[in-house]
Amino acid sequence: YSTLAYPNGLTTRTDYDTLGRTTLVSSTVAGYAYGYDAAGNRTYMQRLHRPGQPADVYQYDALYQLTQVWYGADSTDPGSIIAYDHLQGYDLDSLGNRLEVQNDGASQVYLPNDGQQLTDPMNRYETVGSSAFTYDLRGNTLSDGGNTYTYDVLNRQTGMTGPGGDAEYLYDARGRRVAKVVDGVTTHYVYDTQYRVIEERDEGGALLARYTYGSGMDEPLTMERGGQTYYYHRDALGSITEVTDASGALVERYEYDVYGAATIYDGSGITLTASAIGNPYLFTARRYDPESGNYYYRARMYSPPLGRFLSQDPLGFDAGDYNLYRYAFNNPTNLTDPSGQIVPLIAIPLIIGGGALIVDWGAQVYRNVECRGMSFWDAVHYENLNIREMAAVGVGAGAGTIAGMTVPALLPAATTFWGAVGVGTVSGSVGGGVGRITTNVILPDTAWQEGVPQAMFWGGVTGGILGGAGYGVKQWLAGRQAAMGASGRESNPYQIRYDPKSPGRPDPRWSIDTRTFSSGETTARDGIRNSIEFWKEWLKRSPEALSAANRYRIEELGLSPRIDSTWVKYFPEHANFLREVLIHHHVNQGPFAIPVPASTHIGSGGIWHTR
Repeated sequence: YSTLAYPNGLTTRTDYDTLGRTTLVSSTVAGYAYGYDAAGNRTYMQRLHRPGQPADVYQYDALYQLTQVWYGADSTDPGSIIAYDHLQGYDLDSLGNRLEVQNDGASQVYLPNDGQQLTDPMNRYETVGSSAFTYDLRGNTLSDGGNTYTYDVLNRQTGMTGPGGDAEYLYDARGRRVAKVVDGVTTHYVYDTQYRVIEERDEGGALLARYTYGSGMDEPLTMERGGQTYYYHRDALGSITEVTDASGALVERYEYDVYGAATIYDGSGITLTASAIGNPYLFTARRYDPESGNYYYRARMYSPPLGRFLSQDPLGFDAGDYNLYRYAFNNPTNLTDPSGQIVPLIAIPLIIGGGALIVDWGAQVYRNVECRGMSFWDAVHYENLNIREMAAVGVGAGAGTIAGMTVPALLPAATTFWGAVGVGTVSGSVGGGVGRITTNVILPDTAWQEGVPQAMFWGGVTGGILGGAGYGVKQWLAGRQAAMGASGRESNPYQIRYDPKSPGRPDPRWSIDTRTFSSGETTARDGIRNSIEFWKEWLKRSPEALSAANRYRIEELGLSPRIDSTWVKYFPEHANFLREVLIHHHVNQGPFAIPVPASTHIGSGGIWHTR
């Protein structure tokens, strides 16, 4: 554990598990406990200082995107929750854009445009609820239904007009926001060398506030304002949760939803509309602009209601995310983005290329010692090393890695074992070939094609083995998931609701008799397979189980629905399968079909065809 002692006499203790993850943050004024899943995602945050010690409980999809949150729950286990303050669910598309947000049964739908897209081709929202969005040609949000914005040629937000006031933002040559003017009142910002504001001054140069920081980029420790010194307290994510004064008394407390929308309380627990002490640091300790309701994340502005940035990532696709507006890969309970720029994936080939260079250096040193009889110091001298060979190996490995990473994106997704082996083989073969050719081109007196067939062969073999192994692990995990019920205990993930009047037949309330279908492939026992007719019939009979987004998928797109928070209300046994597509299963290959998660319907030889 670690401790932080404040000059006002308070101490914060932070406990960690064996993997270095924060499990407890405790002080005199507050306490927060955390739990994690096997992948390292936080599964809950429990407020130990609140009566009943309520917890915010999180669930994720297979990509670790947040899909459901219970706020103020009476248990940290999703399967044991009985009471909670608020339930929120996120239905996302394959690119991480929101399709729908559910709030205690009320839905906010992200409506499609004329091209039947919920976003345009660049992942820009067209309409959210009743609010229409507009953008400039560079992808900057010009209006969001409440505020309007302006930008400079570097895509920095320079102005805002909305219900909260009119604002102008000014920047220096290093891209730092050095001043803002809100309704005619100017505030200037003075920075340290780490892009952190250390002073605020008014138009005449008078000091308004002064800040000190810890070692982190966003780790404010104190604020001096109005002749008072205030001390910041943080949670495991780095968000400011409490502010105390010089006597150690609690002055303000802050609570957030998962995407940073803040609720501010005074020291007595009374809700405030804004910070009474002028504190600008809130979610992930970033500066909050009350005039717009957005956060300043240095390179970009961030909108908590949208859970995304208002501009595209300045790094573009080099940032490693195919959605240039998404915040922290839709995993805001674990990740932060202090600069507004995601770490680029190009680091991967650089690391692998550098590793290959080091390995070749070691091999050359070994040859010099063992084969040429040199001392170690002679063996590592640059005159006795083939620097060009080392560079060629490193660059070749990096180029091969880039090629190997690119190929899977161009191929169909692997849905079978042999498909995964095939994708791995092709990727490994191409990566090996590109890496060898790159090395040959750099090395002198080496034909470009030398050793390429062998490199492609062994690259393909290695890639195929890794592809098959990866698929096997994925299927094992899917099988384990299928064996776990919504509570995490062993149970059957399918809905088993029998007709009390006809034992063995599924409950007609939650099943469809497919013998009425007009067309489709027949099953062994008089059923008819027709996915479109199944879901249209389901929509007629049980519409309450379908969210607006799922109804749209069925009626307008002719697609099967996905499991979301609305569906889970009626089928809690599917809670561990959020975001999966639902398919219809013919019980015992007969006429009656029920909805099941796609990953659990293993096929004609699967368990459901033997029960």
